[in-house]
Amino acid sequence: MDYIGDGEMPAPALIDTRLNGREASRILERILWNIRLMLDLHLVHGDLSAYNILYQDGEICIIDFPQMFDPRTNPNGLELLRRDAVRVCEHFERYGLSVDGEEFAAGLWKAYMG
Repeated sequence: MDYIGDGEMPAPALIDTRLNGREASRILERILWNIRLMLDLHLVHGDLSAYNILYQDGEICIIDFPQMFDPRTNPNGLELLRRDAVRVCEHFERYGLSVDGEEFAAGLWKAYMG
């Protein structure tokens, strides 16, 4: 396990961070890319939110993986993927960004299930 922080303080959770508009857009794009990457690797976080994403020097680090699962074997895979995406997208609404988390998850799932 790596320490994420500046040596004096741990990196804050995204929920405790204020971003400017351009940075918020970039970070949301990066998180959605990570959700897609995890699904490509047959993984869904299952509890992703702004509380489980650290932010330090313009970079994110997703944490809290114990509940991660393989959606090929979990009958609730789509619902949990949807919940992850919706939570993240709802967090970024405070920055005026509007991404439909349900639509994003449904598109990923459709492509994933082929």
